[in-house]
Amino acid sequence: MAVRYIPIELDEDSIAELLDPAIDRSDLEFAVVHVNSAVRSYAAQNPSLTPTHIQWLLTDLAQVQAGLAQNPSIDSQTLKILAASTHIRVRSNAISHPAFPADVLKDYVGDPSSRIRAAVAASPHASAETLALLAQDSEFEVRAAVAAHANTSPAILSNLSNDSFDEVTRAIAENPHTPLDVLEQYLNGTHHQKLYVAKNPSLTDEILKRAITKAMELTEEQDESWEDSRGDTSLRGWIAERNPLSPELISILSKDPYLWVRAEVAKNPSVPDSVLAQLALDPEESVRRGVVDNPSASADTKATAALLGIED
Repeated sequence: MAVRYIPIELDEDSIAELLDPAIDRSDLEFAVVHVNSAVRSYAAQNPSLTPTHIQWLLTDLAQVQAGLAQNPSIDSQTLKILAASTHIRVRSNAISHPAFPADVLKDYVGDPSSRIRAAVAASPHASAETLALLAQDSEFEVRAAVAAHANTSPAILSNLSNDSFDEVTRAIAENPHTPLDVLEQYLNGTHHQKLYVAKNPSLTDEILKRAITKAMELTEEQDESWEDSRGDTSLRGWIAERNPLSPELISILSKDPYLWVRAEVAKNPSVPDSVLAQLALDPEESVRRGVVDNPSASADTKATAALLGIED
């Protein structure tokens, strides 16, 4: 196999070309034997690889094999070979691949490397039983992968909700299968818990309305002088970013006393033009700017907002 040098400067465009399934066959063939291993590693991820290309790349450097293990079209037998590599990155990429055979996954549950155990927990084939076992892992990255998994039981998610690592609680907050009582607890929790849970699609309007009401209360650091910026304005703003945002929540948040909450409503593409027309008359320029930039606003509504003044 001759190695041909092709001068390729790796930038966004050249990388996109190397990953493009429609790449010219001869260009792909030159790329998989390119002198630059970074070029070969991107070429290894191209779905149009031939069996011959795959055989070449299987004996390449670990960097290239790791790329091959990420190829969306790679077959399960090749992934089994890559999973036997001595290089952790190659093994973890192969094991977490959607095509990695489910019946082999259990062989790696007790692997000494936490990265490999995390790959098992991230596999779409990980069973509820496997995830329950890995939920007790001593390494937070493994528990975080369990917390993010769609197959993790609500009971396990609830047990992990008080984990001391932010990576785990973030995954709990974002998982749509997390029990509602835990999600509501996070809406009243730490700054980061609120940030991550605010977009969870499983939250109901009733829970969110309770959170907004509580977020209007003065905090320990505030007094009545705070007026329009009172309460937890960050949480109200994060809720206002939800897409879709229900009509009831739109009605509440579009009248929020804090300008940046109204600005988030004004930018939200799920807000109807009838509400945006009202916000186009808002005394705050940042709110009117949100209306002008909103793709859901009609030309008339945008014109109204601009007429009142929008700085370039």
